[in-house]
Amino acid sequence: MTELPKEFLEDIEEILKDEYDDFIKSYEESKTTGLRINTLKIDKKKLFDLELFDLNQIPWAEEGFYYDDKIDRPGRNPLHEAGAYYLQEPSAMSVIPKADIKEGEKVLDMCAAPGGKSTYILSKLNDTVYWFLMKLMLVELRL
Repeated sequence: MTELPKEFLEDIEEILKDEYDDFIKSYEESKTTGLRINTLKIDKKKLFDLELFDLNQIPWAEEGFYYDDKIDRPGRNPLHEAGAYYLQEPSAMSVIPKADIKEGEKVLDMCAAPGGKSTYILSKLNDTVYWFLMKLMLVELRL
């Protein structure tokens, strides 16, 4: 298991209470990795026809798929650099389908970095939304 700082564990135990043990056990499980197809660049069928990776559907994201990062390395494929798909944590793909954003609406994205959910909005709505990005940056001042 990843060694977590004692102070962090104490704080998280206080926050999670009965769910703390499940949280600790999660560090013993293998991580899940996913990619989301950018339908503005390639459609799902075309990507699957290339048979590049062993992909399994993520239930809550039509364009999202699990892959095994011990077998497949989609981040090293030129299609990744071309923007045909985006490597994204599967749970992050749950937000946009639930948002019910309609074509032509204005969207203020206050959590725009690193950009996965923002590009998901654009691909779901065929690049027809007014999209405003806001990346908040904290600057430490030393006096």
